[in-house]
Amino acid sequence: FDELLGAMLAGGDAGAARKAKPLLDDARPEDLVAAVDAAVERGVGMEALKPAVSRLINLLHAPLSRRRREPPSGERLFSSLMAENQALLAVLDRGKPLAQAINAATKRGASPERPIVDLRNLIEELGAIKAHYRKKENVLFPWFESRYPKYRCVRLMWEIHDDARRDLKDAARLLDAAMADPGAAFDPAPLNKALGRLYFDLNTNAWREDYALYPVMMDLVSPADGEALFAETLDYGWSFLDSAAALRFTEPGAAA
Repeated sequence: FDELLGAMLAGGDAGAARKAKPLLDDARPEDLVAAVDAAVERGVGMEALKPAVSRLINLLHAPLSRRRREPPSGERLFSSLMAENQALLAVLDRGKPLAQAINAATKRGASPERPIVDLRNLIEELGAIKAHYRKKENVLFPWFESRYPKYRCVRLMWEIHDDARRDLKDAARLLDAAMADPGAAFDPAPLNKALGRLYFDLNTNAWREDYALYPVMMDLVSPADGEALFAETLDYGWSFLDSAAALRFTEPGAAA
């Protein structure tokens, strides 16, 4: 996988992908984590590594998806984090028709004021991802780095956290400007670009968590450590889970 990621760093190589097909079919989360770790250790720059890893994941998507691991019954750390990811994806789905409505309105010369307001509210809602990222950065990453030799994939993941936080600010700024002057002509192109980056980064992180980082960590974290780490994550609140959804992780006996 190091060689294949090297080919992706060189811009992608269909021949390398064909040659590696038997390897790809048997890919495991640990393979992706190890390949990224080796690239970071070699000093590959993050701006080059991000698109290369995305191309590699396109090749690994199907085999790693088939190997999806669910946390054991009663486990709370990864179960809650994966539930937050599922809820995030539902919020993202609600944003797609709003962006489409803005584009449709501007194309026919109508005012997109209402969907702009609704999308701005949704961007505010997506800001809840920051709590999810703080759990990873302050609780999971330090634990993982101290116990797994090939830990450097979290550096790339942190970079994408930062990208997503910038994306949120960019989208909010563009929507705020449109709302401040609702009668002005609105060019949706910059917003479409900002939303494209935002959706890509949020989806990218969620998938890599559920199909790479968490499966690797599940084999490392003992039940006692998992409960201790879960207790630490509670300091950061919940992302996208309302009180009723969160209750199944916090009510007495939830980990039984």
